[in-house]
Amino acid sequence: MGLTEPGAGSDALSLRTRARRDGDNYILNGAKTFISNAPIADIALIYATTDPALGASGLCAFIVEKDFPGYQVGRKLSKMGLRSSPTGEIILEDCRVPVE
Repeated sequence: MGLTEPGAGSDALSLRTRARRDGDNYILNGAKTFISNAPIADIALIYATTDPALGASGLCAFIVEKDFPGYQVGRKLSKMGLRSSPTGEIILEDCRVPVE
């Protein structure tokens, strides 16, 4: 689940990741951090804001596959506990997510 962001933590109303509709796709831009299984996941549930002025009503969740254009796995992060689950970053640069 991609909610936590640099500078925003897990405060959903402070997310900087943005999503905008472009025809049959949404375009996502932003970064997520401390995401469990990010280095090995095939699919991620990414939270993004479509319109910051709408507050919580502008928040949406997107199912994003690792092969979608613009989806990148960032650094694998070191941690002290639970080493059985790798933690890392997800970077979205003009990531195209189909509407359907």
